[in-house]
Amino acid sequence: MMSEKPDFELEAYSNPDLFTGLEGSYDVAVLGSRFLELYEAGKASQLQIHRLLYLMSQQDGVREDVETIAKFQSMRKFMGQLMVGREDVRPMMERGSRGRRNQVICVYSPIGHELKLPFALCLSEWCGKQQPALFINLEELSIQSSLMEMEGRKDLLDLLYVVENRKGKQMNLEEFVCEQEGIQFIPPMNSPTEVAYITGAQWMECRKKITEQFQGTVVVLMDHIVQGFEQIIESCDGLLLLTKPGSFYRRSTEAFRRSFIEDRHLSCWVEQIILPMSAGKFGEESYDLSRILHSNLGDEIRKELEHVPYLAG
Repeated sequence: MMSEKPDFELEAYSNPDLFTGLEGSYDVAVLGSRFLELYEAGKASQLQIHRLLYLMSQQDGVREDVETIAKFQSMRKFMGQLMVGREDVRPMMERGSRGRRNQVICVYSPIGHELKLPFALCLSEWCGKQQPALFINLEELSIQSSLMEMEGRKDLLDLLYVVENRKGKQMNLEEFVCEQEGIQFIPPMNSPTEVAYITGAQWMECRKKITEQFQGTVVVLMDHIVQGFEQIIESCDGLLLLTKPGSFYRRSTEAFRRSFIEDRHLSCWVEQIILPMSAGKFGEESYDLSRILHSNLGDEIRKELEHVPYLAG
């Protein structure tokens, strides 16, 4: 933490007796399980904490009633979570990207969250309010066409065909980009077979052409069947993992983190989003883009995005 040169005072305690005898006011407290138990039991009665974070390791029990922060993670992410809510958080988060407008953010749900498409669309709208944003959907079988007007427009398969057959030649990305409700997007392919046959090298070449012509944030919704999954994730600037509350979903997400993220030492930032809502609560009339963006679901997603320091506008 000190190597990050934080502009705040830091105090650390390993002795519970010294902790319970503390007096004064603290902006943020990061407490392990033993210290959290003492604080919640009123043993540190002279201590005022404005924001409490539960320092959780893998062996600790999950607590959904208190904000948690993972003990074993990148220090950049750790510091980012500590500084959420501070007025000076933006300069810190912008240091790494100042002067570089282009970024690719991937959205992936290890548990197959049924609301991953609405989430990615709301994320695209969110990013689009800060700088131009383009949404690309790699789902093998997507309902995006039922949410948005795209009949007769060129889709992602057309773009891939052009990229593959016009190597070294000029390509106009604008021919493939649509816009609705302020969201720019390239219509997705409509067949699982087509998605499965695209190789990782073809996806990466397509990504290269898109980022050459589009200045801003590219939001990519990943799916299980995509070839080149590893290449795409490793080349992105940020990864949002969408999951649900509960031990079953937590274990599935942690299994993915252990088997994929930790082993590969990804250089991108990784943020987990816990979205408790379910598609079963929505009626048929709710399934269009405008209603989704202005629904309780849209509001809930925006609240979650506010806590991702790397998306600070």
